[in-house]
Amino acid sequence: MSLELAKFYKESKSEFPANKKIKEKLKATRPKNLDARFDQTHKQVFEKLDCLDCANCCKTTSSILIQTDIDRLSKGFRMRLSEFIDTYLFRDEEGLCF
Repeated sequence: MSLELAKFYKESKSEFPANKKIKEKLKATRPKNLDARFDQTHKQVFEKLDCLDCANCCKTTSSILIQTDIDRLSKGFRMRLSEFIDTYLFRDEEGLCF
């Protein structure tokens, strides 16, 4: 599987300009069935790919937390909300918590 991942990485880099155009087009048009199409593609890909082979997404992509998540986590850690936020979270330029 690692050979396939290396091939995928190489191909995705070489197709970056085309992929970026597709991404921008999808963002601009937002087809009504985008979520369904994404879900279908996700299922097809993960029938062939075992996430635990590389786990790169989990290593490089942050979670986005909503206030309910933050409240629940701070209680779970038995920390004041402000202490939890200062210790564990980062707010990006859009105000999203990671």
